[in-house]
Amino acid sequence: MDKKKLGSLVGLVGTCGILTVAGLGYFGQDQTNEARANYALESSFIRQVDGQQDLQVKDQAMTLLDQAPVTVEVKKAGETKKIEAAEEAVKVAKKVDKAKEVKEEALPQAESVSMETRVEEVPAPVEKTVDPSANDKKAAEEAAQKEAEKKAAQEKAAKEAEENKAAEEVAKKEAEKKAAQEKAAKEAAEKKAAEEAAEKKAAEEKAAKEAAEKKAAEEAAKKEAEEKAAREAAEKKAAEEAAKKDAEEKAAQEAAEKKAAEEKAAKEAAEKKAAEEKAAKEAAQKENQAPRLYSLQNLTFHGVIRWNGYKFTYYSQRVLPGRGLRIPGRHVNADGFVADKDGYIVLANSAPKGTVIPTPFGYWGKVYDRGTTGNHFDVYTR
Repeated sequence: MDKKKLGSLVGLVGTCGILTVAGLGYFGQDQTNEARANYALESSFIRQVDGQQDLQVKDQAMTLLDQAPVTVEVKKAGETKKIEAAEEAVKVAKKVDKAKEVKEEALPQAESVSMETRVEEVPAPVEKTVDPSANDKKAAEEAAQKEAEKKAAQEKAAKEAEENKAAEEVAKKEAEKKAAQEKAAKEAAEKKAAEEAAEKKAAEEKAAKEAAEKKAAEEAAKKEAEEKAAREAAEKKAAEEAAKKDAEEKAAQEAAEKKAAEEKAAKEAAEKKAAEEKAAKEAAQKENQAPRLYSLQNLTFHGVIRWNGYKFTYYSQRVLPGRGLRIPGRHVNADGFVADKDGYIVLANSAPKGTVIPTPFGYWGKVYDRGTTGNHFDVYTR
């Protein structure tokens, strides 16, 4: 019902009330009671129409409230308009309820008639009653007032129940939405943690693999370096041993050559000396420097023979074997003297070994042993 119709209806009812009050003095008691009954019927009809209109307005307001996606997440700027739309719908519903209360207070109340009607039923004919009693009138007014208060309390309770239900539904939706958001956030956090753990594990495995490869490369490089060093050391050692062997062979060869040269030189010197001695002996014999003046018997008989500034005595090898004398070709010659391979008779003196002198026994003598000094010579005999 729009405002124009509501205003016309209220004006009509007010006019009827004024006419009723004004006509009490002209029509009498019957007319008064009839006017009251008609007023009650009109009031009941008006309440029924207003009640239906109010229910439609409330339904529209609750529909708007249910359709409005209300949320308490004020942090999101996009949801603010939805909250404001829901709040505006609630304000409209409250204004409609307040207008209804003002309208009901403005309507006149029946003084002596109290009727209860239903929207879906047709009002029954009201019997005209006459109640001149002031007490009955007061009781009817109190009953009507209590009925109005009871209806207002019921409507208020129904309204509060609807508001509580709407608030509970909004809170439930908000809680479900919040739970869904928390669940999504938890799942996202778990997914992120799983991804981070997988990435961390992959990074650790990669680092371990790289470390193992690096270690293997270092060990391989170390092993190769050791093998190279060992190979170089072996080659160096072999080269040193070869050089040492060459040096030793060279030194041995040089020593052998030197020894051979020395032996050759010694042999040549010995041969030369022997040749010189032989030549000297032959020359001395030629010049009669070793004459056969005395025999072994003369020497052993006299014991001492002095000749040409020399003093000769004798030692028999039977008394003094002279086994320590290393005389090449040692033997006893035909005249009984101990001689060497060259025919020199063996002498003992402080002169250098190998010294050769002439003797009066027909042989040249050579010093091989010690025992006498100066010009005193011992002659070895059989």
